[in-house]
Amino acid sequence: MAETSLVKAPELDSPPTRPYHAKRPHKKSRSGCQNCKARKVKCDESRPVCRSCKLRKAECVYVLPQKPHHSPVTASASWHSSSSSSSSSSSFESRPLTHLIKSATSSTNLASISSASSFLFSSPILPLDERVSDQTVTIPAELLWCPIGIDKADMKALWFYSTQTCGSFSTVADDGHKYIMRSLLVRYGSESPFLLDSIFALASLHMQRLNQRFDPKRALAYRVKSLAGYRKAIEEANPGDFPALLANSLLLTALSSENFREPDGAHLYILDWLVVWKGITLVIDLVSKPTVVESGLKSLFYRPPTDVVKSATFIPRQLLLLVSSITPSDPDYSYSEAYIETLKYLGSLYMDLVQGPSSMMSLRIITIFTFLPTKFIDVARMSRPRALIILAYFATFFKLVQREVWWLEGVGDRTIRDICGHLDLEWQDFLQVPCAALDAQGRKQLSKIILEDTELDSPQNYFLEYEAHVDQTQDLLRDYCSH
Repeated sequence: MAETSLVKAPELDSPPTRPYHAKRPHKKSRSGCQNCKARKVKCDESRPVCRSCKLRKAECVYVLPQKPHHSPVTASASWHSSSSSSSSSSSFESRPLTHLIKSATSSTNLASISSASSFLFSSPILPLDERVSDQTVTIPAELLWCPIGIDKADMKALWFYSTQTCGSFSTVADDGHKYIMRSLLVRYGSESPFLLDSIFALASLHMQRLNQRFDPKRALAYRVKSLAGYRKAIEEANPGDFPALLANSLLLTALSSENFREPDGAHLYILDWLVVWKGITLVIDLVSKPTVVESGLKSLFYRPPTDVVKSATFIPRQLLLLVSSITPSDPDYSYSEAYIETLKYLGSLYMDLVQGPSSMMSLRIITIFTFLPTKFIDVARMSRPRALIILAYFATFFKLVQREVWWLEGVGDRTIRDICGHLDLEWQDFLQVPCAALDAQGRKQLSKIILEDTELDSPQNYFLEYEAHVDQTQDLLRDYCSH
């Protein structure tokens, strides 16, 4: 799967031959990588991999963080320009970011903020059968320092994060992502304590999901401290915290997912979770996109592009009927366009499944809420029945990837149960597929249920049947848009 990677050092050919020459005086490097220092050779300090380590194919580790060059655009100006571009006074973009956090967390302990930008985050996760390795690992440089006030429990969480959790936040988990998650995030956390608390919280949550011992009170304390510090950092908008704010907006999507698994979690928590995803875009607008690049975190914000024209032909017929039945006198009439746009993104998931499950499909499922129109999120948070039904269909896809992504476990089931129990009987016919998905055993059966084909041997075989319905689906869309 192609994914935007960190800026790499220039490609090098085979090592040049080095003729003998007298040693020349040079300025001593004080910020070179650990390998070069240990070998007592000059480091060219290229990031993330210096020339010497690249030639030797060795892991390149820097102890001191590379200070980011922040955008000269002030936080207030950046936020003002974002706010002024909003087309609706009731949209999320027209409200202060801190207000969004507080309104979305009135019934929970964690922040809830969310969705769409030209480039956004990619945060899939490690399969359950690969989550823990007993193999000996190299001690990360981040574990060689001891911040003031850190205790044994903190170190345990930091160790688990640096050796396990950091590699479970991406389906790709390549060297670039590992460098960012294990090195950059921890270093930014050393300068912005709220991010370090989020790292501790994520690691302790991961340990609990694996039934490993960790004090639940300490784990909750991390989450509460993280949220409090995050809110304060947003209010102060200190440019020195911008990289940490960016990283924290991603970690919150996983941290807040624990509410789906708690027995006394908020009813219809999926509506608050939408706002968590919305916060990613709001933070990007706050710090400015150039800062995303300069911080070295850009590749974390990658998401697969979506062809909404092609994906529209894969929208399930019953959902097209759900929207096309809206009349001018219906309270949902003014939201029709938002429904149609959202269904196109749902159609992209059907298109991927029809062509066969893949890592790209998993990544698209995980990041799908970053695409949803702001107006749809507004409508969904009003608990409009049609919006809830559409969310129930998204939830069936979350079930498909929960074995790959540990923090998505239970999200799909909890959401479907909440929605099916919330809506009246008049809407139950539209919920047959999500309700059937609750009892699915395995991904193959779940795929059949989602595609409504119990005789299906492989999603790939279903492609031809969908092709037969393409023209009919396009006619439905054309008729609806002509109203």
